[in-house]
Amino acid sequence: MLVALMTLAGSMQIFTRFFQIPAPWLEEFSRYAFVWATFIGASVALRIGSLACITLMRDRLPQKIQSLVLLTAQIAAILFIVTIMIKGFQLAFSQISQRSPCLRVSMIVPYMAVPVGFLLMLLQISEQTFKTLKSIFQRGDKR
Repeated sequence: MLVALMTLAGSMQIFTRFFQIPAPWLEEFSRYAFVWATFIGASVALRIGSLACITLMRDRLPQKIQSLVLLTAQIAAILFIVTIMIKGFQLAFSQISQRSPCLRVSMIVPYMAVPVGFLLMLLQISEQTFKTLKSIFQRGDKR
């Protein structure tokens, strides 16, 4: 939906420039929609496993060690995501009184894309970490 709105706004901007009708708010809207789409898209990519990952070393390890390496990476990712999310909320709320130049909306709107996107990523990585832990403990029960 955001990508469609961004495309529509970009197309309208081209049209308005061609006819010499200034509409600078279209560019600003497109930029903010792109930022939101990026962070929401990162969460979706994390969920479906489309983020870049180097597994060359991990794949050569025994299965039990692979799971532990994966779990360690997931915990490190959770720590990183929580840090960025907290700092993102702090930055967003520090911009609450600032207004965007053309749309005149509070700058908290575009700035919230970072912490909201990372919150969605936190939900995804937490679910994956739970599944990893479950698989480690289930394999341990089979012995």
